[in-house]
Amino acid sequence: MSYLIGCDIGTTSVKSVAFDPDGNVLASFSEAYPMINPAPGQTEQDPEQIFNAVVRTIRQTRQKLARLPPPLAVSFSAAMHSLMALDRQNNALTHLLIWADRRSAKLARELRNSETGFRFYEKTGTPIHAMTPFAKLMWFKACQPELIRDAAKFVGIKEYVLLRLTGQLLCDESLASATGLLNLQHRSWDPDILGYLDLPADKLPELAPVTHCIKLPEGNLLSLPAGIPVVLGACDGCLANLGSGAISPGSMAATIGTSAAIRSCTAHIRTDKQ
Repeated sequence: MSYLIGCDIGTTSVKSVAFDPDGNVLASFSEAYPMINPAPGQTEQDPEQIFNAVVRTIRQTRQKLARLPPPLAVSFSAAMHSLMALDRQNNALTHLLIWADRRSAKLARELRNSETGFRFYEKTGTPIHAMTPFAKLMWFKACQPELIRDAAKFVGIKEYVLLRLTGQLLCDESLASATGLLNLQHRSWDPDILGYLDLPADKLPELAPVTHCIKLPEGNLLSLPAGIPVVLGACDGCLANLGSGAISPGSMAATIGTSAAIRSCTAHIRTDKQ
């Protein structure tokens, strides 16, 4: 029997699930982890703890199906709006700042209410809000400028996990769109916004489609055979619509989890003057 493994990196836990080609669940395993609140309004997580949970849940899911051949592929879902800094050896320089982190709220509010902020929003379609990596980078620029200068890369949790597993640093276009840094028309990091942050584009991951595949290397930490495709995957919000079938223009899906969201689909880029 053939199967695929999907791994969802959520706010409070990782869950890995094996599906057969008809979508039936064959096995699953989950592992929880805490949030860290170093100061009021600050919400972080330990990226190493999350990475280890990813590895363990995929291994345990595979172990439950040890009688079967290895999976055809592995793919990932992840919560939006996370951000962390890496050094040149890909070691973490910060904890992972997650969507719930509000340390940049004042900076985001001030920019949101300006002409520059509205211009940036029109480029990206992502409202200027403390949850976004754009706002988190604004806070680093204002409060820890040496980090903007010295960090080699700024990434989200899924990019960090894939880097550790495959050696490649890629960001799927759905997660990139949620950063507040992606120009929707050109589908590239926006130079105007990066200039505002004094952030060179080479400090961000390379962009790739959600269907892009990377082959697992020899001796990978998942203990899977080399060459198995890792499909880049997407953000949890987009995948919630896809999984529930709410993907035609005008359809809508509601997600109620650690946070809540209602998302509708459109065939064209639409922004809101308000």
